[in-house]
Amino acid sequence: MDWTPSITPVAAHYGEHLADPAPFYATFSGRGSGSPVQFHALIESDGPEPEARCQAALASLRRRLANLGATSLTTAINGAFQACHQELSAGGGAGVGVTLLATRGEEAFLTAVADIAVYQLDRAGVRRVRLSVPGTMTSALGNLPQVTPAMERLDLQPGETVLICGSGISSAANLDGLQAVLSSSPRAAADSLASLMSNSALFLGLILASPAD
Repeated sequence: MDWTPSITPVAAHYGEHLADPAPFYATFSGRGSGSPVQFHALIESDGPEPEARCQAALASLRRRLANLGATSLTTAINGAFQACHQELSAGGGAGVGVTLLATRGEEAFLTAVADIAVYQLDRAGVRRVRLSVPGTMTSALGNLPQVTPAMERLDLQPGETVLICGSGISSAANLDGLQAVLSSSPRAAADSLASLMSNSALFLGLILASPAD
């Protein structure tokens, strides 16, 4: 059975969902030799003029990933991150954190230069996913000599849920708490996560839910 996971973004300011989450969250598509790829981007910066820095990062990624060509998806994404890093470095300023989820049918691939946490809920409960390529786990695009994007192919089975968000969630909820949150509907889970992170000026996340059999 071919299926596409539902994706619910979380973009909250002190516990309240942002009416317009741009440029901190955006979705766009890319085309190559295979099926179209849908990208979901979480972007943040703690320095001066954060919106301008985030907009610059988003524009760079969209430009590089709109046409994937014949290269593999992982190669295209890594190249887009490196180009974005160089463009932001040339302009100076604070570092930018980018978390990018690419989906193509039932495939889901995560790439990040950001301090993130990934949790997966399956029949056994909730577990934290350790990224196969840990990479640069800080908001460092544009302000380090070089960066290595963290990468992980997400393997979702029917009825499973994955949460991708800022690592600060680990201090706000334990695994039992996250299991209760993720066992509800994606929309209810998004509301609960925003409430849990009500002390955060910006909390970003993505909830992937695969349909049950």
